[in-house]
Order: sequence, then C-alpha cells, then structure tokens
Amino acid sequence: MFWKNLLAMVRLLALQAMLARAALAPCEQAMAHENHAPLPAKGVTIAGDTIMLSDQAREAIGLTTAKIEFGDIHRTITVHARVELPWHAQAMITSLVPGKIDQVLVRPGETVAPGQELARLASTELESLQLELLQVKVQVELARKLVDQQTALDRRGIIAGKSLLESQAKLAEVSAALQIARQKLVALGLDKETLLRIEQQGELLSYVPIASPVGGIITHADVRIGQTVSPTDHLYHVVDPTTVWIVGEVLESDVRLLATGQQVEAGFAALPGETFGGAIDHLRMTMDPQTRTQAVVIAVDNSGGKLRPGMFGRVRISVQVAKDAIVGPVNAVIRSRTGNYLLVQRMPGKYENRPVKLGLIENDQIEVLDGVFPGDQVVMVGNSLLAALLGNEHKPRVDGPEQEPAEETHRGVVAVAHGSIELPTDQQALATPPVVGRVCRILVQPSQHVGQGQVLAEIDSLQLRSVQLDLLQTLTKARLIEQSLNRLEALHNQNVVANRQRWKLQGEHQTLRTKAEGIERQLAYFGLERQAIETLKQADLSRATSLAELVQTVPVRAPVAGWIASFDVVPGQVVHPAESLFEIHDLSTVWVKGFVYERDANRVRLGQPAHVHFTAYPELEANGKVVRISPLMHESMRVLPVWVEVSNPDQLLKSGMLARMTIMDESTGANHSGDAARLESIDPTR
Repeated sequence: MFWKNLLAMVRLLALQAMLARAALAPCEQAMAHENHAPLPAKGVTIAGDTIMLSDQAREAIGLTTAKIEFGDIHRTITVHARVELPWHAQAMITSLVPGKIDQVLVRPGETVAPGQELARLASTELESLQLELLQVKVQVELARKLVDQQTALDRRGIIAGKSLLESQAKLAEVSAALQIARQKLVALGLDKETLLRIEQQGELLSYVPIASPVGGIITHADVRIGQTVSPTDHLYHVVDPTTVWIVGEVLESDVRLLATGQQVEAGFAALPGETFGGAIDHLRMTMDPQTRTQAVVIAVDNSGGKLRPGMFGRVRISVQVAKDAIVGPVNAVIRSRTGNYLLVQRMPGKYENRPVKLGLIENDQIEVLDGVFPGDQVVMVGNSLLAALLGNEHKPRVDGPEQEPAEETHRGVVAVAHGSIELPTDQQALATPPVVGRVCRILVQPSQHVGQGQVLAEIDSLQLRSVQLDLLQTLTKARLIEQSLNRLEALHNQNVVANRQRWKLQGEHQTLRTKAEGIERQLAYFGLERQAIETLKQADLSRATSLAELVQTVPVRAPVAGWIASFDVVPGQVVHPAESLFEIHDLSTVWVKGFVYERDANRVRLGQPAHVHFTAYPELEANGKVVRISPLMHESMRVLPVWVEVSNPDQLLKSGMLARMTIMDESTGANHSGDAARLESIDPTR
C-alpha cells in the first residue's frame, strides 16, 4: 500500500506541475527547448499502463516513433590481435654433412622456388664417400669377372666347386658394399643422375648442394664463404607469407561463445580503412595466466602481402546470428531496475507500456524476443519522459522472483575457495624425437586430438640410415657364413673338413646374429614398426633395388591419447632426443586447485564432495570431490591448497581457467562426483 500511495502522489505532483506551467504560459514560451514547443498543461492522460497524449503534447516533447521489423542481427566480440606466421608457412634449412661454405648463391630478402640451390658446401666427407664408391665399384667388377671365369671352368671340370662358391660369396659381399656406398651418397642429397655420372665417368662432385625444400622469401641467412658448418646449424630461414594467422586474445568470460568456423573481420592500425576476412581455424588449449585470455587463431589469405607477422590490430568475431529476428532501435528501450519496456503506439496519441524480453544487440539495433510484433510502432524520442510518468521503477520485477541466497549460506558447506584449473602431471605428456635429425614433415595441427602411438611428425636422420645399413650388412655377412657352414657340414660328414674350421664359422655366425638382434632393438626404439623391420631384414643387397626397403624417416609418436596443447617446431628444424617437440594434454578429467582460508582448513577432508563454477562458463556447475590436500599452508597468503577432481568429457575446461569451489560436508549426501561438466552449446544461428 505504501508504494501504491507514493506512486499516486508522484503522478499527482506531475499533473500539478503541468497545471502550474499552464499558468506561466508566456514564460514557458520564452523558455521552450530549441526546435520544440513547450510542454502543455493539458492533453496528458494516464490509465494503468496506457498513456494518451494530445497532438499539442506530442509536438511539445518532440515524440517520434520507429517500426519494429524482421531482420538479421549479429552478436560480436571485439578483441586485440596480432599477426603470426603459421608453422607450415616456413622452413629451416641445414647442411646434411659437415664442411665449409664454398659458394653463396642467394641473399636475404630474395624469393626462392622449391628445390632452388641456395649455397654449395665443400666437404671432405663427400670426397671420401665418392672415392669409396669408386673403389667398391672396381671390386664388384673384378669379382664378377672372376665368377664368370670360374663358372666356365667349373662346367669343364677344371676347378673344384668350392672355389666357385667362395668367389660367388665374395661377389655378394662387395655388391652389398656397393649398395651401401650408394645409399650413403643418396642420404647426402645426391640424385640418381649424379651417382650414375660418378660411377660411369669417375667425375667427383666437388660440393654438396644446399637447396630449399619450399618456396618463399629468405628472411635469415647465416652463411659466409669459408664458414665451417655442421649438420646441426640452421643456415637459412625461408617463409611463405601468402597465408598468415591472426591470433586474437579473447577474455575468459567470452570463451564460451567461441567455435571453429566463426567468421572474423580484422583491422590494423598500419592499414587504416582496410579489413581482412577469415574464419576461426582453432582455439589454443590453455589460458594465459597473466592476461586471463584464450588465444583464438584465424587463418587469413595474404596473397597481397599487406599483413606482416608482428602487426597488431583488432578483430571482430561474429559469435551468434539471429536470422529473421524481430528487431527494433536500441534507443526505444526503456531500462529500469524492474525490467525493460517499450512504449508501443496503439493509435496516434495512445501508447501502451509493455515489458519486453531482449536478445542480441548490434550497433543501434536490438533483438526483441517477446513483447512486440513486426509492424508495431514504438516511441524513440520522448520515451524516457513518458516512462517517468508511468512509474516503471515501482512496478514488480518482470525477471522473476528474487534469487536464492548464495550457496555458501546453505547448510553443510565446509569451505568456499577460489582457484584455477590445472592438469595432473600424469595427464600431460611430451613427444620427443628418438634420434638427431631434421623435421621433414609435421602431420598434426595445433589443438588436434591424437591417439596413443599416432605419428605426429617425421624426422629425416642420417643415423637412422646408418643403423639400417649396418643391419643389412650384418645380415648379409651372416647369410654368407651360413652358406659356408652348409657346405662344410656336407664335407664334414665325408671327413674332409676339420671340426676346428666349422666351429670357427659357427662362432662368427652366432656373433653376427647377436649383433643383428641388437640393431633390431635399436630400430624398434627409433619407432620403426615390427613389420617394417621384418621387411628390411628380407632385403638382398646383391640386388640394385634392395635399398627400396629402407625406412627413410623416424616417426615421432604420441605417447598418450589427448589434445595437442602446443608445439614449437617447423619443417627443416634440427632436433635432438632431449628436445620436446609436442605437448599433449589428456582433458578427460581436470583438477581445480583452490585456496581454502586458514580458519576452514581443518574441516577439509579427502573425498568430500564439491560444487565448482567457472568464470568462462557461468551456466556450468561441475560436481567433483576432494582428491588432494597440501600438507603445508601457503606461507605468504595463509591459505591451504586443495585439489578437486572434475570430469570433463566435452573438453570445455582448459588449464588456467578461473574457478570457484564450494566444498560440502559428506553428511549432506551431496556427492555427485560422477556428474560430468557438460554445457548446452550456444546455437550460432536462430
């Protein structure tokens, strides 16, 4: 009753003010607002939620209306951004052998094509390998002539069959050595035509060519004539700027609105008046603990070369669009503590005060979800004055009843703590290369899900080739000794050969077999599958096509299933076994680390249920339980670190997100730790 009486009094005072102004009409005419007539003393009638104005009153307040219509309206986020170079648009270039730079053929800033020669390297190792090839080539030719000669003599019965068998074994051995010598030169980058010219004409190549595997612009060159280099030195950096990434920093509170494929428009201070369109390629898997933002990556075509890595600007992300929505002007909305209203014109001079439910806002347009219909006319100018006369501030709330008290006032609450999400160490994994080599291929993308054992990248390694050739050479010798043993077994049965000679070969054969098994284990450690190793063991080095079975690259495999959280590697980069190439996160469950005040620390127990809310997802409540309590208080803040485990089947929760946990007493029966952290997805179109 008090509020109703007060409302009536306010309305009465307003009408009295109008009457008073009527008595001072000459003064009002003098004091009228520019371009508007003075407010009349008559012509204003209020009946409930309806207000009626005369023509003179509408003219006095300059009342105008606008039409409610159908239209599309977008919800957007504007964030700061920077330009980055994608990993696949660059390459590092190194030498395959140690040596000295003999010629430099390009300069920084020049554009190069794939396969173009950048420099030439003089190498004593190259010369040694070529000489070894020619020497073994001569040995093969001599061994083949000897076998041909002894074959003819054996057919005529002039020589013993043992001599022919020994010559054939020698030919097989030197043929294997020839294939290995060829493969060593191929590993240095020599093609078949160059090898054929070396073997047939004896012309030694005086340099190793250093070529670019990709096309692009040379941004860095660390080469000088006479400089000594090793295979671990990065000599050139080549980039292809035709595609760039724009990385936006989205506030934690807006993360829930993001999705891959959303359209983006970017602008940069260095390019005023120009915009660049693209779509979200992926979201990075962690929050920045300093800025409280999550990075969103947009792939943008940069064929014109205007965007340069390092530029800063702003991006506008269209996160939601309402198709054929009911829209009206933002200025027509009357906002008060009791709700939102529009003054709808029922006929000229008669206006109804309607509560409305609002949706998306774009520029000067707003979506109206409920309360008006297309074609309605709503008051734009003069609505605030009329709303004051209608007394919207004193109406019951249209948003519903008062909210329930905060959770921590409920019975059974043990403690309330603020904190952030982190991953247990057993759910984080690093993928490292098993050998020293160059990254020749990257097979995954950032934020991609990978399975355990999946190949993430391939490493081109001279060590891998050397170990495989060592295995083939060892197996070839073992086969030759096995053939000799078989012949000796037949002669031994005839008492022609002494046991000592047979035992010697058996010992050599067993030594070679043991060595081969050790090499096989080494190849398995490198990541080669058992089938590939078995195929390699069947290769016959006496055949020219035997080296086709060689595995050319070492795989870098995912040690666990999970999501690629980060990687900092580009094609051509030299990597070592101690170097981490990929970080993988298993996000099936996460820990929320909270800090309980000292006064509540003694009441926290392992296994107690907890409710967790997140800044990034206000609508989400996850249920978990206390899985870890620190044995030590935090010295400077006088709080106790406590960890709550939460299921995360949809991978919404990322490391670094802020959270608020409410730990409950077990006696309340509120343990819902099996409930998953799930959230209804936001429909991008309606």
